Amino acid sequence: MKFEVADRGQGPSWWRSENGELLAWPGRYFASMAFAEREAAAFKAAAANATFEIFRSSEGWRWRAVQPVDYCMAYSPGAFTRPAQARKAGREIRHKVQHAVGP
Repeated sequence: MKFEVADRGQGPSWWRSENGELLAWPGRYFASMAFAEREAAAFKAAAANATFEIFRSSEGWRWRAVQPVDYCMAYSPGAFTRPAQARKAGREIRHKVQHAVGP
């Protein structure tokens, strides 16, 4: 599993992937690569203590990692058909992100 920080044409951002599957991203683009790298490192450091909320979007159920100040650090990149699936994916990200390679 790894973090990737890149500009894919829309601006710098970060992505968390495993075996080619996109698992998390911040839902936004940043002003610079350095800022995107800092945000990826901040998510990695804070994921264990973040609150993982489950919410319904137009595509289905998703998770988001939120800090105590109600700042959303990351979202699930895709939707799930059931809340339990989103909850499980959020728990897996919380556990795996601490050991991820990258910023």
